[in-house]
Amino acid sequence: MPYVKNWKQFCQELKTKGEGPAPSPAKRIWSLLKPEAKGFVSQLLQEEWPDKYTKSQITDDLNRLLLMPDFSDAPPAFKPGGPSLTQAEICRANCGWLAAAFPSLLSDPETWGNGVSPKMIHQLAAAGLDRLWLGSDSWDAFVNRPETVAAAKQAGFLIGPYDSFNSIHRPDEPDTWETAQFNSALYETGAIVKADGSKKRGFKRKGFVLSPDAARPYVEQRVTHLMDLFHANSWFIDCDGFGDYFDDYSPRHPATQETDMQSRISRMAWIRDTFGAVIGTEGCSAGVAATVHFAHGVMTPVIGWGDPDLADAKSKYYTGGYYPPDAPKNFFMPVPIKEDYRYIYFEPRFRLPLFQTVFHDSIIATHHWSYGSFKTKDLANTVELMELLYNVPPLYHLNLEEFQKRKQQILRHYAFFSPLHRRLAELPMTDFQWLTPDRSVQMTTFGDAIDLVANFSGSDYEFQKVTLPPQSILAQWRNGERPPVFTGSK
Repeated sequence: MPYVKNWKQFCQELKTKGEGPAPSPAKRIWSLLKPEAKGFVSQLLQEEWPDKYTKSQITDDLNRLLLMPDFSDAPPAFKPGGPSLTQAEICRANCGWLAAAFPSLLSDPETWGNGVSPKMIHQLAAAGLDRLWLGSDSWDAFVNRPETVAAAKQAGFLIGPYDSFNSIHRPDEPDTWETAQFNSALYETGAIVKADGSKKRGFKRKGFVLSPDAARPYVEQRVTHLMDLFHANSWFIDCDGFGDYFDDYSPRHPATQETDMQSRISRMAWIRDTFGAVIGTEGCSAGVAATVHFAHGVMTPVIGWGDPDLADAKSKYYTGGYYPPDAPKNFFMPVPIKEDYRYIYFEPRFRLPLFQTVFHDSIIATHHWSYGSFKTKDLANTVELMELLYNVPPLYHLNLEEFQKRKQQILRHYAFFSPLHRRLAELPMTDFQWLTPDRSVQMTTFGDAIDLVANFSGSDYEFQKVTLPPQSILAQWRNGERPPVFTGSK
């Protein structure tokens, strides 16, 4: 993502030289831009204050060009007959060429990026955050800029891509996603077959559910290839831990639900053991708990799947689309929660930390990515207190702008949670109590070391001569040590 110092000057020079007769880098770029992007360049020049959307449309098309081997008028050189350039080498050379073409208008390529990028990582580390897991929704960013992974590891963070081997699409499937793409042969033979002989449809009824036995060679090939390009220290495997296991009646790869589960466990264990990676998954059935290290979707699951109000842009409950790429509203936009969902998923009086009582000392659990810590518009304080009470880490969707907006709130939470979690993560949750008849004050105990007391009510609560204000939590160490009471953000 190029950082443009002055958008009007950049677009003016790009358009003027691009449409001019003399050869120039701008003319080369202009010739490759899509007509829609050229239209946005012209539109921006007419705006007094260029808006984010217009700039993002131009940036998106420039990002596309940066991945082209023949983007520049002097493509990166390599010896005839020698090894092909990697995607990272192409991207790095193109970024340098673009920056050199507009030296006064574009910053140094080392400063480019948003979201999971070296620039973002440096800001996180500079703020004092020293224990983070960073995930990306795909591996493209790491393939194009492996220095992102290197920067994260140097900062002491875990970092890894989203991956999945659950669905398979035909190679020419419209609106496909990269994790579901393999080849025609596997598409024809690799699907799980139901008892009636039909193939089991995939997620969103696209393609098919892929047999883990048929997929195994492709798992090893894909992950090994990607690890050669960027050696991540973590890997997120969607679906494998969720608990959906299938009987497979295919004569090529027959399976029972039990062997299907074991095959999924085996491939996660192979990634873990082969590359020394910290493994995450969605959900965490008991069968996979001994294999994975962390699980999304346990603290807050997928909510309202199939509810038309959540998908209708005119509804106040609309959760948002997957645009723009660097800040998709589905992740970044806080929304009000329907009363039914609030009552079921977010009302503290009716929640029990069942997963934590069994797995707290072995699995790091947090929210599903569709409902991160800031997603609930009116319940962020409640979500924060439940995280602290259950001793589970928050889940944030961040880019540079969002981090600056939320920075103080994140650091405040981190200052209370992180020291506790470093001491409690490997302790079992040994007790859970309601301390008031209305269940608005709750206590968890970890090992025999600490009691966490959360006050979800609207009134003060007195606990062992300590006053807990509304929406606050106390960490009461049994050795007498006591950090300050944490009160939720207003």
